[in-house]
Amino acid sequence: MPLSGHSSDLSLADLVQANIHGRNTCRVLVASGDRRGAFYLADGQVVHATFGDLEGSDAFSAMLAAPEAHFQVDSGLVAKRRTISRDWQALMLEAMRLADEGRLPQPRTAVSAELDAIGMRGEGSSVAGSATAPDRQNNTPEQASQKRAISLRAMLGAVATVVLVMAAASAFVLLGKAGKADGPSSTGVPNDAVETVESSALKGPGDVAPRVVQQIAPRSPDPSLALSPTIVCRVLVNERGEVAEASIFRSRLDLAAFEDAALDAAKKYRFEPGRKNGRPVRVWINLPVSFE
Repeated sequence: MPLSGHSSDLSLADLVQANIHGRNTCRVLVASGDRRGAFYLADGQVVHATFGDLEGSDAFSAMLAAPEAHFQVDSGLVAKRRTISRDWQALMLEAMRLADEGRLPQPRTAVSAELDAIGMRGEGSSVAGSATAPDRQNNTPEQASQKRAISLRAMLGAVATVVLVMAAASAFVLLGKAGKADGPSSTGVPNDAVETVESSALKGPGDVAPRVVQQIAPRSPDPSLALSPTIVCRVLVNERGEVAEASIFRSRLDLAAFEDAALDAAKKYRFEPGRKNGRPVRVWINLPVSFE
């Protein structure tokens, strides 16, 4: 059964990240005003997108910023062609950068032959017709709250790192702004040209994972407690060996105070930067922070 929703309940950026972290294969139909589009994921990677007359990464970037967007997720559907080859992190960063600079591609309202073939032509389509703005306004607060809860549970149930998913959109915005403000990096490579990868992808002969060169011991929130947990932080190490972003991997409410202390320590770590094919890259790693 397809999952339908609206961007005011779950943003398209969060929807994309939920499916990415769940390594899902699906098609997502999008309707915003008189514009229609769709993007496809295969095993958690965005592989194809169309929006109006746009295709590829331009279509994807425009869809993420589309206002008042209705969406429908159809699991298991595979794209017939591929127009996007960039990794999802670079794709999301590019979309946020274009939005921040006011240079988002603007689609015309034409519907591609591909979308016409699946019956997505106008306001009567399955996406736009399923939850129009007047219908949403007629919902009682209790009904709206219940629908939001059902949609969120259905989409995020397969995602182990819920906190990471919900915080990632703001992290991408901050990283995009930092990349613009910093100018050329100390490696001589412009920030917007530095690739972002997962540490698990660094397996080639010219690949090097980040290595800790300065470790900061976390301060226990209560030294009187006979508790010394190990907190796993999700850390982005930039091309200079600095921690560009940090969050908790699989957060636990009962360890919230320890998690805050672990994050404070993790942000002060320094690394030998990672490299892919001999070139500097930004690398996402899982960093265990232990209280001793």
